[in-house]
Amino acid sequence: MRLSANHHNPDGDTFQGAQLGLPKLPDHGSREQFLLLKEWIRVCDSTHETCSRLNTDKPGQKPVSAMPTRLVDLGNPLRLVESGGIKPSPYVALSHCWGKTKTLCTTTKSITEFRESIDLNSLPETFRNAIQVTRGIGIQYLWIDSLCIIQDDRDDWEHESAQMEQVFSLAYCTIGASSSRSSVQGFFPNRVPRPCVQLERPGIGRLYVCHNIDDFNRDVDLGELNGRGWVLQERALSRRTIFYTTTQVYWECGAGVHCETLSRLKK
Repeated sequence: MRLSANHHNPDGDTFQGAQLGLPKLPDHGSREQFLLLKEWIRVCDSTHETCSRLNTDKPGQKPVSAMPTRLVDLGNPLRLVESGGIKPSPYVALSHCWGKTKTLCTTTKSITEFRESIDLNSLPETFRNAIQVTRGIGIQYLWIDSLCIIQDDRDDWEHESAQMEQVFSLAYCTIGASSSRSSVQGFFPNRVPRPCVQLERPGIGRLYVCHNIDDFNRDVDLGELNGRGWVLQERALSRRTIFYTTTQVYWECGAGVHCETLSRLKK
């Protein structure tokens, strides 16, 4: 059960054994949802020492300016760029299930075209959702494995797959498409609003009582994405991840887990 007041603590303090939070979640891709994501990032950047980027003063550590060989530039036009030709910039990495349906890939034939432009409408729904989220949090570059690795070039694939540790560990953040079984499905599922009961409590004001949906183990640990072979590496290496699940959005970093309902789960 969840209690929600008109004014609540974003850290999710308990109230007589019940968690405080939002009974109604913002729409996927909405301004309100992106404001919440950016606030999670701001708090993480400013207060979580465990999530800070690598200290470049320490010998043997890679500089924070290191980027993957290729990135998708989310400007106009949308296109594939070589990181050696752009200034060091933050990027977002996508962790997703390919699924059984053939997805759009970069090949030796398409790479020249993709360097000029990529038709947004030709991309599978998961990629378009990832672009929307990346733009929504104010980042220009996105790494997607099937687009940033030349899939029919064995030398390129072997070289880039060996760089996966760097790709995810140095990403600004990772998007985990936990609710999607394939790249064509997308990770903005339709969410059924939870029924709520309105209460008036003296001295506190209006409250709404609804079912508690905060279950990180069910939604993320046991979600679709965790059935993918690479995901353990991607999740372990990522400094912080935004998980899109069937019930809500979760933020995971070194300090714990934040829920879209505004509650907080500590590790």
